[in-house]
Amino acid sequence: MAQPALLALAAAARHRATWAQASSRLPRLYQQQQQQQHLFSADACSSASASASAGATPAGTDSATVPAGHRTSDLSPHVCHIGLRRRSDLTLREDLKLWRTCDCSKPPLTVREVFKGYKALLVGFPGGKVCTERHLPAYRAAAEELKKAGVKKVVCVTVADPRVVSEWAAANGFGPGTGCPGMELQVLADKTGAFVRMLGVEAPAGAAAQGHPPCLRYAAVVDDGVLLRIAVEKGAADVEVTSVSNMLKTFKDAYA
Repeated sequence: MAQPALLALAAAARHRATWAQASSRLPRLYQQQQQQQHLFSADACSSASASASAGATPAGTDSATVPAGHRTSDLSPHVCHIGLRRRSDLTLREDLKLWRTCDCSKPPLTVREVFKGYKALLVGFPGGKVCTERHLPAYRAAAEELKKAGVKKVVCVTVADPRVVSEWAAANGFGPGTGCPGMELQVLADKTGAFVRMLGVEAPAGAAAQGHPPCLRYAAVVDDGVLLRIAVEKGAADVEVTSVSNMLKTFKDAYA
């Protein structure tokens, strides 16, 4: 038999062997794919959130499939993608600015200037009655308790023009000196919305034009500029996971 024919037969044999080997792996690959889809499904995230709040690995999930750093994390659909920014240094974004509301004539602050050197709580509020009457006043009232827990600063941020936020702060008792000695409460404006976009808590495109809040209601623990924990409400009118009582617990857990 001619040499080219022998080479062709050998190549065909190798092809059949490779195909047989690949075919034998298909059922196992399909099973792994199904497990991964379940792990990242909305239902799995919701059930994982309930288990995580109790400090346990989600029921029915092999602990080996969940990274150690996420076994006590909030895996709810509202924070799954946002939580990927945990342990990221926010101060590296030197282009981002937050505007003062106590004196709008001064230049805006960098993220580093706001958070560097502080154990802080970041409170993002969309604006409106809930913010004015319930959410932010609770942080102001708990200033002494937050200080005792180790919080050095509470930074409240909303997406709006600095002058508008300044008028709101002055009218509602959030001017300079808010907080208590050793624990400052600061209200800042995210004039361009770039800060909330970095965190992933901006409102859906076009929402503001339709009269909806420009950002979600969220709260986070930030240590020396590094994002440690973040919580996001399901609705703009909700004050549950971002309440001062829950964030105080979250703050303590972050340093446990």
